[in-house]
Amino acid sequence: MVESNNSNIGKVIPCVSDLPGCSLRYRTFSSSGPGHLLVVDPRAHQNDSDKSGILSVDGVDEKDLDEVNLAEGDSSVANPAPITSQGDGVIAITNARLGGKEIILNFSHGNHPCRQTGPGALCTQQ
Repeated sequence: MVESNNSNIGKVIPCVSDLPGCSLRYRTFSSSGPGHLLVVDPRAHQNDSDKSGILSVDGVDEKDLDEVNLAEGDSSVANPAPITSQGDGVIAITNARLGGKEIILNFSHGNHPCRQTGPGALCTQQ
């Protein structure tokens, strides 16, 4: 169910204006309870590249994108970046704490994505 700003539940008001402060409230539903209340601004990222568009979840404000800790780090031969990709649909995830153990998610063939346990390992679908 979507509502705009502080309107009555169930009343839908389009948020198409360029005016600031246009936000939507969305309540998720689940079989185990009422779900979560999301407040979103559909134009947030267009207006500010540090905004994701999700303003809050259950009343807790979300961080700006530049404040979110990403899976990144300094890289060197001795300490490779934890997640790497060359833009070819192949993503390598390395765990330095497990002695450099690597998992490769291979999406280079769209109809046959697969997982490898290291370079040259058999590509298995799961």
